[in-house]
Amino acid sequence: MRACLFASTNSGKIHEVTSVAASFGVQIIGPQELRADLGAAPDIIENGQTYLENGRLKAEDFLSW
Repeated sequence: MRACLFASTNSGKIHEVTSVAASFGVQIIGPQELRADLGAAPDIIENGQTYLENGRLKAEDFLSW
C-alpha cells in the first residue's frame, strides 16, 4: 500500500479522505502521525486566490518541514 501525507490538521477531512483513498490502495497519513522529532506541523496561512494556490502553499510548507 502506498502512503500519502494529507496536509491538513482537520481530523474530519482526514477521515473522509482516508476512507476514499483506501479503496485505491493508498494510506493517508496526517501531520500528527509523523515522527515527533519533526516538531509541530507548519501553521499554513491559506491566502491563495484558488484551491490550487492554497494547495501549493501547503505542499511547499510541508516539503520544507
